[in-house]
Amino acid sequence: MKTIISISDEQITGEKVVFPDKFSERKAARAVLIDSVGKIAILEISKYNYHKLPGGGVEDEENIIETLKRELLEETGCTANIIRELGKTIEYKSKYPQKQESFVYVCSVIEKKQSFNFTKEEKEQGFVLKWFDLNEAIRVLENDKPELYDLKFIRLRDLSILKEYARSIQDRNILLQ
Repeated sequence: MKTIISISDEQITGEKVVFPDKFSERKAARAVLIDSVGKIAILEISKYNYHKLPGGGVEDEENIIETLKRELLEETGCTANIIRELGKTIEYKSKYPQKQESFVYVCSVIEKKQSFNFTKEEKEQGFVLKWFDLNEAIRVLENDKPELYDLKFIRLRDLSILKEYARSIQDRNILLQ
């Protein structure tokens, strides 16, 4: 799977950090989830005034696809069809230290159930599902100004994913002409 972006403290804080030899590794699944009218699922987190794509970390014995489907159901209330791989992102966070790989897929909504299964922490942070067209979704993330360390990684990661998706559909349209 191709790498969309590799992010480190240098892009987030401007500081050059030597990554330690020992760090935790986390794998996650993320989605550009598209509904029947072409809108993209974006989670608004009101407590910290930022937005993110649906997805999350692999749990227990799950594989990436099982994680993706579980996270989409929990965070969007949707069952989804995986259309294709988009790529992966890599985040090196020296503060913990942690390396996180997120495997990203383009998905279409099969069914919207309108019931969410947010964690206690997600509820406390004010998670709300919104649907935007692609250009609006990119603009929303471009306008976010998170202050917390983790949220800066999320913003850059998810904005890069949306821009990669925009490039990929543009390239596909050119090929079809």
